[in-house]
Amino acid sequence: RSGVFCTACGITSLLALAAAAFRNPGVVPCGEKRPSAPARFVKVNGIELKQSWCNTCRVYRPLRSKHCAYCDRCVFQFDHHCTWLGNCVGLGNYRSFLLVVLAAALFFGHSAVITCKVLWRLFFQADPKMAVRKLFIANVGELLYMTYAFAIFLGLGVLFLYHCIIIGCNLTTNEHVRDYYLHLERNPFDKTCMENYQQVLCSPYDRNGRAVV
Repeated sequence: RSGVFCTACGITSLLALAAAAFRNPGVVPCGEKRPSAPARFVKVNGIELKQSWCNTCRVYRPLRSKHCAYCDRCVFQFDHHCTWLGNCVGLGNYRSFLLVVLAAALFFGHSAVITCKVLWRLFFQADPKMAVRKLFIANVGELLYMTYAFAIFLGLGVLFLYHCIIIGCNLTTNEHVRDYYLHLERNPFDKTCMENYQQVLCSPYDRNGRAVV
């Protein structure tokens, strides 16, 4: 059962990685050529927000979007640019990104536990005088992998927990790191924790990564 679970997590993480890397993150369509325009303000749930003009994409950036310097495009509900994916993480592939993090964390955590059990069994089956030597010399590869897998599991686990927290507040990584709504009364997009999770994880969006209202 452990092997099946570990294999399933590994395959799931690879498929999710491909989906997050190649799926449209929610690119904002470019507008027609026109001169630069001044910023404008719109109200969301009684809070006035600034909407800036993007000279590169020639559009007013939709709320919560950002122009990515690496991809040279505006992305709906921009979260961050992931160098591991070679793609932005936005509205269109955020769920795939979360699945990558969760599945990979489970894979490395579970494989670290399996390796630990194997080493533990070998340690107690060996001659007491040779047990430590066998562990650190004969099985050094397994010991290094267990350490590596556990470190990756901790890193991915913390990352997944971080995203669980900001989803509950209806924030993206970009908004949280930059304290987008610190100068305002509140985050205008924040609802209840359950509604925030439902919006981020269950709300549909079209092929361009735009939310379907």
